[in-house]
Amino acid sequence: MATYAPLRLVAAAALSAAAALVATSAQPASAAPKGSTCGDNRTLLAADAPSALSVAQSLGSARTMPAAYGWPVKPFDQQHPVRANLNDPRIGHEGGTSFHFGIDISVTDGTPVYAVTAGKAYVRPGNVSVADGGSHSFGYWHVRAAVKNHQPVHRHELLGWVIAGWEHVHFAERANGIYLNPLRPGGLGPYADVSAPEIGEIALA
Repeated sequence: MATYAPLRLVAAAALSAAAALVATSAQPASAAPKGSTCGDNRTLLAADAPSALSVAQSLGSARTMPAAYGWPVKPFDQQHPVRANLNDPRIGHEGGTSFHFGIDISVTDGTPVYAVTAGKAYVRPGNVSVADGGSHSFGYWHVRAAVKNHQPVHRHELLGWVIAGWEHVHFAERANGIYLNPLRPGGLGPYADVSAPEIGEIALA
């Protein structure tokens, strides 16, 4: 029986590592995702540009830092379902590999979308971004704009409405050219992950 002890230890270590990996990518129980339709080249980055994404530990049962800003949909101080996360892989998209550069917040079509911080609006077809005049900006995608290009906006000012067919707003945060995880501690809030990790499969080589 002693011959099998190392195998049991390896299996236990593999289980522990897998659980830790899943814990860093789990979603809130209230936010069970359905298939995201957010995947055109406007909300994805090529896999050969990893420096454009910043990964941060974002989940846990309790936050150690206060949130910097609230949600871009009402109520601003209540957690909303998230169905896609930063760095979600989109393998096979248009024949290549790419990564999601924001989070998808599930809402009904036509939902009003609001600025999480003040700044200047930059309007493009299907999206609005708000820059603070420095190196920080927020992007709101799949939105029909209610503001004009270069218009100053205030915190919680209406930016537009979710375009029919999307059923979510793609929300992205960028600083110094790097996309950040809005769900990191000290980012979007309130947010807490209270779901238990699930192990889908374990394979031992």
